Amino acid sequence: MPQDASVELHILTPDNAKEYFALLDRNRAFFAKFNKLPADKYPDVESVARALAEPGKKRWGIYRFGLLVGMVSIKPWEKDANAGEIGYVLDEHASGEGVTTDAVKQLVMLSAKEYSAFVAEADPRNATNIRVLEKSGFTAGGPNEAGEPVYYLSLR
Repeated sequence: MPQDASVELHILTPDNAKEYFALLDRNRAFFAKFNKLPADKYPDVESVARALAEPGKKRWGIYRFGLLVGMVSIKPWEKDANAGEIGYVLDEHASGEGVTTDAVKQLVMLSAKEYSAFVAEADPRNATNIRVLEKSGFTAGGPNEAGEPVYYLSLR
């Protein structure tokens, strides 16, 4: 699907906690299918605000037509500080429309000065997640400690 010009990334801060919590809360069952994070990691708005205030991990809200429909994040990869580890979540009702692919590509462009490579882990049962990474230019590499494929994108 072609990139959707209506997809915009905006940095998330603790001021966005209520909005981000609402996204997480209404999608708990959807995220639980493949997300490694326990459903109780963010039980309330305060826990989300604390997470958004943590240093070292940058989170951007994925906005489409002015509404928060997801989040992309990046942090230094624990195995190589020159590589950024990315993650993302997307509202169930926005999936399948190229929104996450566009957001990942934007995140890579925004972070290209800070990182020379990017990495993302993928649950092998989640074909949609794997397609997002492949369409964003990532290629499969060796497995992580859990046996799941790790996807890589090098800019240099």
